[in-house]
Amino acid sequence: MSDKTKGALSLFIAAYSFSLYGVYSKFIASDFGPVFQTVARSFICVLAFGVLAYFFKSLKKIQPEDFKYYLLQGIFSLFVNIFFYIAVIKLPMGTTFFTFYAASLIASFIFGSVFLSEKLNKVKMIALILAVLGIFCMFQDKLIISSSVFIVTAIMAGSFFGLYTSISKKISSKYSVLQINFVMYLSNLILTIPMLFLAGENVSASISQFSWLIIFLYALTSIASGYFVIYGFKHLEAQISSLIMLGEIVFAVANGIIFFREIPTVMVLIGGLFILTAMIIPNLQFEKETK
Repeated sequence: MSDKTKGALSLFIAAYSFSLYGVYSKFIASDFGPVFQTVARSFICVLAFGVLAYFFKSLKKIQPEDFKYYLLQGIFSLFVNIFFYIAVIKLPMGTTFFTFYAASLIASFIFGSVFLSEKLNKVKMIALILAVLGIFCMFQDKLIISSSVFIVTAIMAGSFFGLYTSISKKISSKYSVLQINFVMYLSNLILTIPMLFLAGENVSASISQFSWLIIFLYALTSIASGYFVIYGFKHLEAQISSLIMLGEIVFAVANGIIFFREIPTVMVLIGGLFILTAMIIPNLQFEKETK
């Protein structure tokens, strides 16, 4: 199996993991504020990635010129966690996801073109248009513009997600995926602990066991998504990777059919076909060019 095939499969796993984030956030919204849930998850992720990196001897000294990329990735991922959490509990799910995915996709394409020198050809442009149309078709009946403030929050979450995933390519060829995730979540933890006190969030001792269980599952899912998304972006262009990550939406629909017997509308199916086409055609072109 080639590295690019492994990268694509990793992104599919990451996409499925990310599809669970909104569900977790809804479950814990009554007990955890946006900063506190980030602190709790980051603590678990730091321990997990730290132990794994040490066990597999994956830690190496960070070169001075790479500190800025580690710092930016930590800040971007922190903003994703906080802004997405706020948006998903304040807005309808459809509105949140449409805005988040569209912003993420555009941010990845811009970053890939400007900072990674990725070529934006006709095939990728067609894929981008199909992807945006697909996102709109899937969520058009759920779009409710209820608050411009939280719409902006969702846009910021998506934009920072596109930047956080894409900027990992600047360091993933030099450092292990375990180390990158360890430093990222450690940065999250260091930055959010002071924010927890500044935000004045209520850290209650009576948080239900169910909410703590969800936080633990949320953290395990974050560990999986964090590892596989960086591994995938490492082996594929940021623009193509961002298109594959839209599989998260398709997984969400499939989960609804399998676990909740939710029957998708015709527009949702059409949107899913648009997205699947957008995910496939750039990879088909790449395979043709490499033969």
